[in-house]
Amino acid sequence: MRENSEVFEVYNSEAETWKFQIRPQGKRPNSDRITELRERFTPLLKNDRAPVSLENPKHEFTLIEDFLTIPAENRKIYFGRKIGDGQYLLKSRYNLKDRKYIGNSTMDPELAFIQANLIHAQPNSIILDPFSGTGGLLIPAAHFGSTVIGTEINYMVARGEGKSARQGEKFLTKEQNVALNFKQYNLQKYFCDIIIGDASRHGLWRESARFDAIIADPPYGIREKGRIVGNKVRKEHWTLPSSAHDSHYPEKTIYSLNKVFLDLLNLSAARLAIGGRVAFWFPVLKST
Repeated sequence: MRENSEVFEVYNSEAETWKFQIRPQGKRPNSDRITELRERFTPLLKNDRAPVSLENPKHEFTLIEDFLTIPAENRKIYFGRKIGDGQYLLKSRYNLKDRKYIGNSTMDPELAFIQANLIHAQPNSIILDPFSGTGGLLIPAAHFGSTVIGTEINYMVARGEGKSARQGEKFLTKEQNVALNFKQYNLQKYFCDIIIGDASRHGLWRESARFDAIIADPPYGIREKGRIVGNKVRKEHWTLPSSAHDSHYPEKTIYSLNKVFLDLLNLSAARLAIGGRVAFWFPVLKST
């Protein structure tokens, strides 16, 4: 710090506020030690013109003393300017235990936020989840200010009806659906809707439709099977009343794993804006 003091000159003005904190790792904070380090290192910043702001500083300088290193003589002290944090509290705020509506395959919030970061979810962006389910991937994107929309082939899941996936609950209530999940976190203004539709039918979208990102956790046969709209193979013993029509209710057929991901990539190629991103989960079977 002493040898490179000129680096800190850009922060030394009345328009720049700052804060200096000390974080011991592997040991409880000791007030005497913290005072010693503060008096030793703070003058090296040479921020005599910049006002201090402990509540909302523009620049936060942090000193980390490593007590995990053994032996003690090898202990190191790290110094740097904070440029971001892990926002670990989001994991607690969006935990599935307290969420109104979850399904069998609702994504873990921590993993969902990682995925939202991968697609650069941000204000004024439009994000699509073609396998939206209960909205577990769309909620983190909405948290970062993105407008979100999803498609879901299962009517019961999309509308929050039928049996509950939560242990101890038999059936879903009127207070459990995707829209109320967004309302629970005060994110309803970012939620367009869930369209009941087949993710493989790309004609659902206009040719001019463009998304800034596509986020997905496609069904790959574990807890949720892949399904698309299609006619089942008729068997000889099946009989239909004369009043029934082939299209009276959309049948569903098996959606192969290869087709799932091929369709997803084709959708991304056709509907992503230039520079858009796609992030999805892909199953991997580890060899034993």
